[in-house]
Amino acid sequence: VIGRYHVGFPFQQKSSQDQLERFIEKPQKRVFRIICIFPETKSIYLTLQPHLINLSKISFPVQLGDTFSQPKFVRIDEDYALLELNSEPPTSAVIHRLQTPSKVADLAKPFSTLKQVSDFDCRVVKFHFFDGLVEVSAREQSLEDNSPILYSMVKPCEVLKGNIEEIQKDFVMIKSLRGLIMQCQVAHMTDSKVADIESRFSIGQEVVCKVMVVKPQNKFISVSCQPTMVHSQLPPIVDLDPKQVGTVTHGIVRFIHPSDKYIEVRFFNNVKASIYPDQIIPGTIVKNLTKHYHLGQVLKCRLIDIRHGNYVASLILDPAVVESVLRDQRLEAEKFPPGAMVSGTIVSFQGINAIIKLSNKISGSLPKYSFTDHLSHSNLADCYKVGDVLPNLMILNNSLHTSQRILLTMKPLFLFNKSLWENPSSIHLGSTFPGMVHRVSLDDTTLYVYSPQGEIAIPVVNSKYSIGQSVLCKMTNEGPRLENRGFSDIFLNSFFEEEEQISPPSLLIDWSKYKINETVKGVVTKVETYGLFLDIETGLTGFIHSKHVDGDVKVRDKVVGLILDVDKHSAVLDITMLPDLLNLTAMSENTEIGNSIKVRVELIKKHYLIASRTSKGSRSLVFTPSHFYNNASYADPFKFYSVGDLLETKLLMTSEFKNGCFFGETDQLGKNNKCFERRICFALLQ
Repeated sequence: VIGRYHVGFPFQQKSSQDQLERFIEKPQKRVFRIICIFPETKSIYLTLQPHLINLSKISFPVQLGDTFSQPKFVRIDEDYALLELNSEPPTSAVIHRLQTPSKVADLAKPFSTLKQVSDFDCRVVKFHFFDGLVEVSAREQSLEDNSPILYSMVKPCEVLKGNIEEIQKDFVMIKSLRGLIMQCQVAHMTDSKVADIESRFSIGQEVVCKVMVVKPQNKFISVSCQPTMVHSQLPPIVDLDPKQVGTVTHGIVRFIHPSDKYIEVRFFNNVKASIYPDQIIPGTIVKNLTKHYHLGQVLKCRLIDIRHGNYVASLILDPAVVESVLRDQRLEAEKFPPGAMVSGTIVSFQGINAIIKLSNKISGSLPKYSFTDHLSHSNLADCYKVGDVLPNLMILNNSLHTSQRILLTMKPLFLFNKSLWENPSSIHLGSTFPGMVHRVSLDDTTLYVYSPQGEIAIPVVNSKYSIGQSVLCKMTNEGPRLENRGFSDIFLNSFFEEEEQISPPSLLIDWSKYKINETVKGVVTKVETYGLFLDIETGLTGFIHSKHVDGDVKVRDKVVGLILDVDKHSAVLDITMLPDLLNLTAMSENTEIGNSIKVRVELIKKHYLIASRTSKGSRSLVFTPSHFYNNASYADPFKFYSVGDLLETKLLMTSEFKNGCFFGETDQLGKNNKCFERRICFALLQ
């Protein structure tokens, strides 16, 4: 601190403020003289006055905290008294009336009373270099405890010697040669991990340590006895300063995130830095950090940025350490190859991800978009809870370079084609294979897809795809490309299987009795404007849409209908009473897959339509899954169709899950042709 009266010549009070402003505007190196030190506020007062700069150097034969008995009174003023301390040589000291013992401080003439007593002690608390004096205090508090003064004299980065006073479970207490008690964590006693600290150190043993943190008011000093820190010649980091970015220094590991998100390193004065997994080895995201690093470890790192009030650092590792880390990661990854089926326990939910524990060291991530293709769930926690065991998980990706956790999937689409992940070489020119979009370029011209071939980049025009969407890829001479067909038998095997996987059917009902295209009997229990409800058997309900009701039906009437769809999870049958549908027969044998036929929408489900073909001598039910409309992924059928709409459908294949019914796809988007625009809006939001 320099006051305005100490920046120029004396006795220029009128221009002193101007001098101070000019002094600030023109920073330059100058020679100052210390005129006063205040340890309790960590302040040093300076002067530039020439007559003070030229004074000979002043030194004192005493130190802060020294105690003296029976000082001699030399002079007494109104508020101060000049004393002579019995040091060698004698030292001039000043004492303020408020620093006298409490029994005389409130008297009218405290110094006169104190002089008569002449038997009192005082302690050095300040140096006044300007006057060549020391300031002392005779207050009981100052005499009883001088540790705040002594602790304030210790600075971070200072190297001290001391003797071990006590060894505890987590800390070692060290007493410095000046009598200060210092604390060192057990992990900071050595460079390497020590199982039994008492086998390496003993009470009374002398150690050399470096001060890390000082809190004078709390009488707390934290130190490190690690040789790497004590003898480090690298620049110390004691504060948060943008100018320090780029500095190479030593730090101590104080925290390792349990989910391998970062390592926290501490420097002096509790200054922190975060080291992220991608800043350890260039081009690699290091997993299982606790295996390679431990609390108390000294790391050599480079400060690369400041974020959220902390430094961000990168590690500087020896080549041997790098190879060791990579070797361990390769060995760990070999246990979980892509395509392998594993089971795991849900340990937590983080955003859209369920975190799955696969082993003691490895965890996997099951994102919402890797959960299903056809069933929409707002939250994975709606379907599962912590502690649930998931038995059928497939490893989709375990690249050390692109993810911190193993990516898992439950999509039957991938489970049924896991052989492609196990043997990616089976994909040759002209082969089709499924993949999952995990990233879309900012300009919407490239899809990054997880596939049996690893992560592949596929060029697209005006991308209308979203993260997690399943796509069909084809290997061409130019590399992998998206298959133009919006629907394929490679997807069909998994389509309806997901319903039973996510929502197991009721075990109280014999589902073999209820199949699509077969008749069923029931009793009407409720009549609504939108349809009828039937009692089929205990626990099983039938529903007839109002457009599928034939005639006037009342409660308790017995009706016969044709099963259009079976919902095993909700235990509901969709039924029709229309005569032309009740008389459905199998499609004629001369009908070939790939032919186009005209159908009428009979029922709209959440992810597909049920339509009927009613031509002469040939009737059938056709399912057209909305998920696979060309350029209309994840479309909502309720938005674009209504019962009775006529569509032209291309027959693809029969369904083993839907009792021989046909699957078809259509490019028609119904009356409200807004699917394309809606899809673009979703892409922009994503």
